[in-house]
Amino acid sequence: MDDNDSLQLLLDGLTIEEKRNIASELRLAACVQRAMLPNRKICYQGWQSDFLYLPAGLVGGDCCDLFGIRNRFFFMIGDVSGKGLGASLLAGHLQATFRGLAEAGLALHLIAEKTNQIFYENTSGNHFATLVAGCANHNGTADLINAGHLPVLHIRDSEVRMEESTGPPVGLFRDARFQIRHLSLKHGESLLICTDGVTEACNAANHEYGIHRLMGTAFRHRTSSPVKLLEECKSDISSFIKSKPQTDDITLLSILHQP
Repeated sequence: MDDNDSLQLLLDGLTIEEKRNIASELRLAACVQRAMLPNRKICYQGWQSDFLYLPAGLVGGDCCDLFGIRNRFFFMIGDVSGKGLGASLLAGHLQATFRGLAEAGLALHLIAEKTNQIFYENTSGNHFATLVAGCANHNGTADLINAGHLPVLHIRDSEVRMEESTGPPVGLFRDARFQIRHLSLKHGESLLICTDGVTEACNAANHEYGIHRLMGTAFRHRTSSPVKLLEECKSDISSFIKSKPQTDDITLLSILHQP
């Protein structure tokens, strides 16, 4: 008997009242998770931002954050392995760890290394998460770490460039190191980051949406604000999958340099 069979037997043996209590606890967890999301449409030190967060269920294993500290604009998006309540707890842990270390004033590579160590130690190396973390400055420069995540899309006037992974996922190796990628964004250029719930979204023919379709959408709307860009991305994803149910969490984050 596998874990799923055991879980189903457990659920089948619950009373109606016990099932109601579990549903109530899940709704509470969903409220807590939503409360941890950052404010939308943040403008800070010459940067505009917005995000889209659509969990596949009541709670999800994705997380994202946006905040300013000491003239630096921090952004992060993470995707924890697994689904459900356990993944949502780990996602909240990952987000809180990153923010706490950023508020302590650490350099970005140290934030990533410490986040990795804490995540590894608290999960005994049995879970991992992909992560993009960065900090942007008022002059348009941005430092970026990509820990096993999908490419970050750098949206420019003439092209959309993929910024690939610079290190392993968080939680796989206790002493992992993460290379920083230095970017320079001109006025009107932006970064678009997504989780694999976007690229792996399938239509009725089981074709995946894919990173290249997202790049096409981003390029067509390269002069749009973060709010408008994410609206167009959401619309295109919905048009692609049509009536196919969402099976994974969808998170998108956009930051635009517009001093």
